[in-house]
Amino acid sequence: EMLASRSNRLFAAFRRDFRCVSIWKNSPDSKHSEPKHPSYRNEATLDNLVACYRTHGHKKARIDPLELTYRRAPEIEDALERVKHLSGKQLLFDDLVFDENLKSGSLDDFVNFLERVYCDRLSLELHHISNEQEKLWLAKEFEQSAAEFRLSLDEKKRIGEQLVFSQTFDTFLGKKFGHVKRYSAEGAESLLPFMSAAVNYAANDGVEHVVVGMPHRGRLNVLVDLFKLPPEVLFYKMQGNSLVPPEFRRDGGDDILSHIAHSVDLNCNGKPIHVTQLPNPSHLEAITPVAVGKSRARQHRLGGKEKVLCILAHGDAAFPAQVHVRVGALFLHCLSSRGLLPRH
Repeated sequence: EMLASRSNRLFAAFRRDFRCVSIWKNSPDSKHSEPKHPSYRNEATLDNLVACYRTHGHKKARIDPLELTYRRAPEIEDALERVKHLSGKQLLFDDLVFDENLKSGSLDDFVNFLERVYCDRLSLELHHISNEQEKLWLAKEFEQSAAEFRLSLDEKKRIGEQLVFSQTFDTFLGKKFGHVKRYSAEGAESLLPFMSAAVNYAANDGVEHVVVGMPHRGRLNVLVDLFKLPPEVLFYKMQGNSLVPPEFRRDGGDDILSHIAHSVDLNCNGKPIHVTQLPNPSHLEAITPVAVGKSRARQHRLGGKEKVLCILAHGDAAFPAQVHVRVGALFLHCLSSRGLLPRH
């Protein structure tokens, strides 16, 4: 009887509220009626368009470098159809997107910005995140960085030089040391611009030490080009010689080529920074906890967590397991290294 009574009250309240909503929508003279000014309707329509791009923009992102497939997002096409009537009008975009330079303009300006942010070579998928504050924060950071990030001509040339060096370096090693087992950076040449940008941004932000853990692939390219390992040392090792002094060798053994470590002092735009690339064991991503632990130890020794950055490069297969486990441990105070920068 108690449940039946509560159900009757709920249904009665629902009928009353539904009737009020119907009267509110259908009464043209009501003081609470829907605003008729077109700017309100336009803003609501554009707001729906922004939400649609944030939710479905990744579906039509140009992530295929050969562009052999045409990616579509029917949801975005429907949303664009609903705002077609705004074409040719001067519109206000206040607080719709996180771009200080896009406050007003045409519909084409607004759509071009959303296409460039969410449907270009880099995109962002947010729909699976349940926390609305986290989704809004990610959207804000992504849209602001897309609006502010522009590569200068010199930066584009430097990236091109790094990519050409990587390909030329792999071709040279393949011809001169074809008998030596190694893991080239072929297909992963973007690792060099990523590492270079990460170290440069870290130096500009006041970081003094960078600890790098990465797998075998592309390791030699990064060591020689970015971290200034002398090529003659690498060639000496590839000829079958040992880098370990005789008194420290055990049974004449030595580590393999793809486990080479290196430490170097770099100068990035006049700011010194120390980079350590740790030796990588054959069990590829076992280096992850070692790199994070070394970063935490240096932070403790230097007395500042902002002075040390940990960079972890992963293969695609290792990323889901290793990074998720490591990121989960970051929330534990005793294991936290104040964040890390993963790349896969």
